[in-house]
Amino acid sequence: MSVEILRGTLLAQLQNETWDFDPARGWRHGMDYLGISQANMQILQQAYANDGIACRLVYRMGGNASLDVDDSTMSYTIDTWQILGNEESRDGLSHPGLAYALAGFDVGKVIAYMRKALAEDKCSTDAFATGQPLNGTPAAAVRFYDLQTRGSTDYRHGQYVLRHTTNAPNRWGVNVADFGIDQIYTSGQLLTEAQNSAAWIYPLPGRLAYKIGAIPTPYYRANYLWGWLKSASIETTGSNNRVDIATEYCLDQWSTDYNYPY
Repeated sequence: MSVEILRGTLLAQLQNETWDFDPARGWRHGMDYLGISQANMQILQQAYANDGIACRLVYRMGGNASLDVDDSTMSYTIDTWQILGNEESRDGLSHPGLAYALAGFDVGKVIAYMRKALAEDKCSTDAFATGQPLNGTPAAAVRFYDLQTRGSTDYRHGQYVLRHTTNAPNRWGVNVADFGIDQIYTSGQLLTEAQNSAAWIYPLPGRLAYKIGAIPTPYYRANYLWGWLKSASIETTGSNNRVDIATEYCLDQWSTDYNYPY
């Protein structure tokens, strides 16, 4: 009976090492090991598996083993940016044009009277007649009231949303998405954060920065701030042991009463 003799060390020996870079996937570090101890190679594989690193163990004839490691968890993030246009329907009596037309009046009280008259199914002639609470309000209020009686109770409101997605290794730590949640950014503050080359591998592109800077500002409303409300991030595990971290900044006139530091 022949006796198999294995020469070498029981420790896994690194045979090849490769470094690949792709701007869409980041860095990939490949390592190929060969050894005469299948048990030790299995221990090495388990160590990589515990770190969330892809690896492939092959048992070979003669008691040898090989391990192919594909480490895509390198400290490299990939940033993508989108400006989305959302549209929603809003209550017609909340239109900024009505509030603007009622400058000098108690806007909340006038709108409350309008809602009461609508609930009583009054036409505009009766609702704005002499002696009625709405008498003497601007003609624009009558037009808004007529829209309600004709069934045009809502208006379309366009809204911009800036969405940023970071594709990061699953062992990544702190991210810009973790700060400023539920805070309102002015456009200047948003651009300062989004164009910070120290915070992103790929900061906000110039074209998108120009678009944000060119969005017109609506008329001033007391106790409201025209700005970008930062959302909590949505984080999703993806391929190659990486995580997608998505954050949205929504542009609107936001009540400053809701904008407080934690």
